[in-house]
Amino acid sequence: MPPSTIPALQHHPTDAQKARAWAVHAFTLSGRVWATLAVTAHLDGKPQWMWFWLGVTLIVDGIDGNLARKFRVNEVIGWFAGTVVGGVKGCVR
Repeated sequence: MPPSTIPALQHHPTDAQKARAWAVHAFTLSGRVWATLAVTAHLDGKPQWMWFWLGVTLIVDGIDGNLARKFRVNEVIGWFAGTVVGGVKGCVR
C-alpha cells in the first residue's frame, strides 16, 4: 500500500508497536556490525568473508527502509530521529 493511502495512527502507540519500531532501528544499526566484520575480514586477508559480510550489509540496507515504513517507525517513536540512525549508516558507507 503506498504511504499516501496509509491512515495515520489515531491513538497512542502500543507497547508492541514501540517494540517493533525499536527492533527496526536495531536491525538498521546491525548493518554497521556487518560492515565492521567486512573490514576486519579484509584486513585479515579473507576476501571471501569480506564479500559475504558486505552482502549481508547490502541486504540489511536494502530492506530496513521498507520495514521502517511498514511499522511506521516515524509515527511510533518519532521523537527519536531516524535521521540519527541514517546518519550513522551514512558515515560507514
